[in-house]
Amino acid sequence: MSLLLKMRNDSNYCARIIPNLFELCLAITESNLPSLEDFIFPFMGGWLIIKKKGEGSQHNMITPSKNVANLKPYFFAGLQAVLANLAARGVDVIRLDMGSPDLPPADFIIDKLVESARNPKKHGYSPAGGTPAFLKAVSTYYKRRFNVDIDPATEALALIGSKEGLFNLHHTMLDPGDMVLIPDPYYPVYLAGAELAGARYHFMPLLRENNFLPDFDAIPEEVAKAAKIMWLNYPNN
Repeated sequence: MSLLLKMRNDSNYCARIIPNLFELCLAITESNLPSLEDFIFPFMGGWLIIKKKGEGSQHNMITPSKNVANLKPYFFAGLQAVLANLAARGVDVIRLDMGSPDLPPADFIIDKLVESARNPKKHGYSPAGGTPAFLKAVSTYYKRRFNVDIDPATEALALIGSKEGLFNLHHTMLDPGDMVLIPDPYYPVYLAGAELAGARYHFMPLLRENNFLPDFDAIPEEVAKAAKIMWLNYPNN
């Protein structure tokens, strides 16, 4: 599988592989759907061209690292391809997978967004990590909702999304060979982040007989002592 980024000035650049994008490429190129051949879509002001391995190209393609190449296809990216194929065949699919909102935001939220978008001062880059006002609002919400005090200057951070934060936390905390404890079933980014960081991992089964909670006594002592991250979340997203 190869990636090529073709910019508007027609110069050719190798696309920088990022976790979610590469997982999407893996899911697409490993699919057996007959309609999936080459994929061309807008990306960062140009066009990202995805070609299956073995197809001809006049450009020398750069192979990814072993860690990236060994990543399994991201589940939801592969699922999208399956759903698209079913939809093309006229199948009405009832989805119970992603917790995507099925209702629009309240009118006052949309009105505030429109008001903010019309403010010429709001069209520059925001500070890395979020504005002080936003981080203060996060800490205030956390206190009101969960009765937990967090320092907005050191314990709150604005992200593109929670998945980005979860994924990058592995690279902030882990060295190759470190141990991660992951509940099973799990949010896919837990495993993908650990694998790309070169970490080891141990699954903690969430069983009915234990009220779907991890059984800490079942974790081998040497694994527990070596663990550097343990993911605890409900309902695992």
